[in-house]
Amino acid sequence: MGNTSVCNFILGIFLCSAVACDTTFIIHDGETDSNGNNSDDTATVAPDSEGGFCDSAAADVIVCDDFEQEHEGAKTVNGKVSWVTDPSFEGEQALCSQTMAEQSWACMVYPFAAINRDTLYLSAHIFIPDDTITGNTTLVNLSGQVDESSEQTFGVDINVSPTRSLDIYVHGNYTRYTSGEKQVPTGRWFCLWGRYSISDVSGEASFWIDDNLVVSTTASKEAVITGGVSELRIGIGWTENGQEQATVYVDNLILRSSPTACN
Repeated sequence: MGNTSVCNFILGIFLCSAVACDTTFIIHDGETDSNGNNSDDTATVAPDSEGGFCDSAAADVIVCDDFEQEHEGAKTVNGKVSWVTDPSFEGEQALCSQTMAEQSWACMVYPFAAINRDTLYLSAHIFIPDDTITGNTTLVNLSGQVDESSEQTFGVDINVSPTRSLDIYVHGNYTRYTSGEKQVPTGRWFCLWGRYSISDVSGEASFWIDDNLVVSTTASKEAVITGGVSELRIGIGWTENGQEQATVYVDNLILRSSPTACN
C-alpha cells in the first residue's frame, strides 16, 4: 500500500470492556511503513473475554465488523439499516438492510485512506430471504474518492439478479460480468468472498459463494478505481429493474490485504 493520506473518516474503533460485550469494530487509518505494511501506529484491537470475530484482527485488516454493536456509518435513501438478533450468523446480532423502492439504498459505508496498489480481499456472510429477489440488488461496492457527479468513481459493484446470478459491474467501462443462474442462495446464510487487484494500469475482481468461484472479470484499465480504493459499502448499495422491496442481512465482515475466506 502506498498512500498515507489522512482518512476522511475518523479512525473508528469501538472497544467493549471485558464485562460489557463481545464486539469490536475497526477501520485502520491506512498509513504504511517503508515496506508497504500497515504501520504500528494503526489501531489494534484489545481482545475481550468472549473472543469476538474481530478480536484477532491482524495489522493488514482494513475493516472488520461483527455487527455486535450499533454505530454510525449508514447511508440510506428510501431504506433503513438496523441491528437484529434474528437471523444472525454468529454472536448476538447481524446487520439488516431494507429498501422500499427502486433506485434506493441502505448500506453501511466504511471510508479509509486510499490504497493505490495491492490486492484487497473481502469476506462476509449474507442472508437473503426466500422469494425476495425481483430485480437487481447491489450487495457490495468498492470505490475510490466518491464524487456523485461522476459514475466512474463508484468503482466495482457486486450484484444479485432476478435469476439469482452474481455479477460484477465495472463502472469504468459499464461492463457486467455475470455468473450462471441460481448461484446465489436464499433462505440461508452463505459466504460471499472475493478479491480485487489494484494497479495503475488494470483492475481485476473475482468472487466466490461458499467454496465455488462464480464470477471473475478480465484485467482492464477501465476497471481501475479512480483515486485508488478508499471506500467499502455493504448491505443494499442500489436497487433497480423491479426490485421495489429488498432485505439483506450481513454478518462477520472483513476487508484486508491478505487472502481471506469465510469459515
